[in-house]
Amino acid sequence: PCCQAGLRVIVCGHSYVFWATKYAWHSAWIQKLSLGKHSLLDWKGLQGLAWDGFSDLVSQSACEASIDVLLVHLGGNDLARVPDKALILIADLKRFKRQFQDTQVIWPIIIPHLRWHSAKNSNWMEHACKCVNREVDQVMINGLGSVVNHPEISP
Repeated sequence: PCCQAGLRVIVCGHSYVFWATKYAWHSAWIQKLSLGKHSLLDWKGLQGLAWDGFSDLVSQSACEASIDVLLVHLGGNDLARVPDKALILIADLKRFKRQFQDTQVIWPIIIPHLRWHSAKNSNWMEHACKCVNREVDQVMINGLGSVVNHPEISP
């Protein structure tokens, strides 16, 4: 690991990560993460980031130094535009895990929205979100990584 035997944790994702980064740096919250002084928490949050930007974002980060933990908070922004979203997510996560076998991958479920951008039918989107979460969840818990549920967050 980088950082003089500490951990390198990358949190990548869309606007949730972008705004969490801003909040963390402008509050005392960053001090409470307790990663240790030799660890590095690297925020990679881009507003509007879609799944097709994942590979480039993570590859660029992996070139800088090894990644010990990767938290991937993506998928919701392009759920309405991409058919078979779960299959694409799973294939990309498996490809990443093969390339970076020592990296712990964490998948926070896609959080339901009050209003889905680019969606004509909100009920269909809620159903699609649940299906994608269920399929990715099964693959993750069967050896690909870990899953974070957000029962306290609702639309």
